[in-house]
Amino acid sequence: MKEPFAQWKEGYKIGIAEVDEQHMSMVKLINDLYIGLTLNAKKDRTEPFKTAIKEAIEYVKKHFNTEEKYMIQYKYPGLKEQKKMHKDFVLELVSIYKCYEYNNENAPVDLLIFLKNWLLEHIAVEDKKIGQFIQLSNSEK
Repeated sequence: MKEPFAQWKEGYKIGIAEVDEQHMSMVKLINDLYIGLTLNAKKDRTEPFKTAIKEAIEYVKKHFNTEEKYMIQYKYPGLKEQKKMHKDFVLELVSIYKCYEYNNENAPVDLLIFLKNWLLEHIAVEDKKIGQFIQLSNSEK
């Protein structure tokens, strides 16, 4: 069996079950988009793209609120920077969608690459810092 395009690794866990589950759903979203684009490589990629962008928007609404709730609760010092990264993520989603509306054929692949990079760079690095901070805060109580 072929390996998935994006693979969940135990090292991505930040130690907050709710957030980890949401991160795992992002991996599924990335893989579903990849499969949709692969199956439709020579055809119209509209449906896989629209499904993925809709799911990504729904994901960020819920997920960013969840993360920010924990950061506020534990007085995470990087909250302001995280909020900016979250805002930039949303702006990039909007930008990719606008490119798609202007018939940019690369928009579906751009979305796929953007989401995978977010997984590797943001979730695996930046969100990991939140988890470490919260675990340290809990161990000091």
